[in-house]
Amino acid sequence: MNFRDFRYCEILSSRNAVSIWQINNFTAYNSLLNGCPLEKWRDVTTATVRAVDGAYLVRLNGPRYWAFDTVTANSTLVSNQVTLINNIRMVVVGIVEVSYYEMLAKMLFFQMNFYQERTVRRATIYVFYKDLPVSFLRSAEGHTYVMQSYSEQFYPVSRENLPTLGEKLDLPAGWSYNYVFLQQELLLEAINAIGVIVNDNFYNVYSQVDSGLLMRAIGDRPVNSFKRVSHEL
Repeated sequence: MNFRDFRYCEILSSRNAVSIWQINNFTAYNSLLNGCPLEKWRDVTTATVRAVDGAYLVRLNGPRYWAFDTVTANSTLVSNQVTLINNIRMVVVGIVEVSYYEMLAKMLFFQMNFYQERTVRRATIYVFYKDLPVSFLRSAEGHTYVMQSYSEQFYPVSRENLPTLGEKLDLPAGWSYNYVFLQQELLLEAINAIGVIVNDNFYNVYSQVDSGLLMRAIGDRPVNSFKRVSHEL
């Protein structure tokens, strides 16, 4: 199965009211390789999702595109049960943990906490083929995050402009956006089925990866890097 640059839909859904005392879990419905037909997706609303699973909170997250090539044969879904949402076949691929404060910012100010880590429960292992490109972020502390999917919801991100996307991102001081062709295959696994992700300000998603593992996969290939040293106030 070839995932790279394949268009898909995602819906984040929680049946629980927002609680200040606990992390709120959101079910991640995903169309995977079933596609994201525009004529169906544009008619999906919060009410549509609530009618299917009784959700209290809903976030429509798409359309999006995969940035990896495939998954390993031993990858598993959270649930294999197919859910039809406006006749789009979707399955549960993960459980995303969101804090009360982030949900409050989202509901009141329509904002997300960009470039901040959150955890997701998943059992899929992403594969990036050698000699193909990857995009990754490096934080000011030296942590690395490889792009797993990109979005066209707020900026027309495409495989054509990924090499220079760093010039458009509102990177925090000390962070860098990097683009490189891999010298070796890279496997991106969630340790103990717990992954760490960050969003950039265009809602592209990156998964944390061991820096040494990534550097070995890059080898001596040249890296196109964009770094914002400081912010203008």
